[in-house]
Amino acid sequence: MTYQPRYDDILDQLFPTIGRYPFIASHWPNTLAYDQGKSDWLNPLLCHPLIQNPVALMHALGDDLVTVYLPKASGSVQQTMDMASAEKAYLAGATLSLEHIWRVIPDVYALASSLRKALAYGSRTADVALIASGPGHSVPLHFDGIELIILQLTGEKNWSLADNESIQHPTAPYFAGSTAVSERDNNLQALPGYFSHRFMPPHKSLHKQLTLTPGDALFLPKGMWHATQTETHSISLTIKVPAQTAMNQALKAIHQHMQTIPEWRASIAAPSLTSAHPSQENLSRLLDELSQQIKHLTPQTTHRYQPTTGTTLHLTPIDSNTLLLANANDRSTPHLNCSIPKHWQKALIRIAQQESAFSIHDLKLTDDQLTDDELNDLLSLLMDFNALEEID
Repeated sequence: MTYQPRYDDILDQLFPTIGRYPFIASHWPNTLAYDQGKSDWLNPLLCHPLIQNPVALMHALGDDLVTVYLPKASGSVQQTMDMASAEKAYLAGATLSLEHIWRVIPDVYALASSLRKALAYGSRTADVALIASGPGHSVPLHFDGIELIILQLTGEKNWSLADNESIQHPTAPYFAGSTAVSERDNNLQALPGYFSHRFMPPHKSLHKQLTLTPGDALFLPKGMWHATQTETHSISLTIKVPAQTAMNQALKAIHQHMQTIPEWRASIAAPSLTSAHPSQENLSRLLDELSQQIKHLTPQTTHRYQPTTGTTLHLTPIDSNTLLLANANDRSTPHLNCSIPKHWQKALIRIAQQESAFSIHDLKLTDDQLTDDELNDLLSLLMDFNALEEID
């Protein structure tokens, strides 16, 4: 088995007029980008039977609940439904939003993995949704708390876009006029603390109008106001490309430091289970100590992995494309212990026996003990240093 991304020049394909390097230099991750692409490179996706049939895709994914946008006078309302209800709503004119479609369409995984390589964004590979809408359907004005790339596959979709002058770099979505993060949640406490209860969107005269046709791509920075309207049946991909933030980097360094202190790793009872709160007093002391220790922290990028076989690996990012395999006995740097699933241990040990440095994105790994899905998961894991911290 060999992992080989099929979209090595993905940014040049998505933004052919802008180009890969100008896109990264001038647009990523904070400036809107739009380009009229060619649809021929999308043929593997366009010809896939599950792309052509969103209902069949929904059933292939097999999720218990499906996100649906139901038409209403002001645009649409977002709801989650079981598959039978979602299928009925879609056939009646609603929009389907099908998440994580890479699980059943390998070409989507290859596309998203190549984007992860090109942009080195800070989340897991292949977080892609397919959006299927009937003619005349609209989504009201809102903004998202994450960077997105929209790729139009079939049909046409009109976009209304505007800069956000109310808040910079939001971390949660917001629908204009709503008092909650989304229209399906009416709890004011769901809003982040820095949100006002109502943001005022810009006047319509300040909106930029675009129409996406097959092959066109749109990069949306987080926080940009946008609304959509379909003129024809439309199928598009929404690809989440979350850029790193200074907050993420700082929290990562703090978390790695806290992992080295036994008191932070200790289990504690929830305050609601006891009338006395010694854990709260202890937490206050630890926070006071941490506030002093933070002054001496620097971002740490070295992680130590110890499979149950006893083999210890040091994987150190050199840059966005290269990992250094350090000496297994070198314990001079702060480290993070992680448990590696058994079916990945053999592959990781094999990697450790290779040269001291290699490009993780060009890695070709053959292992008869791994299925295709397990191999893809392993390579996705290696391409996402943050995800490695979350392994159980």
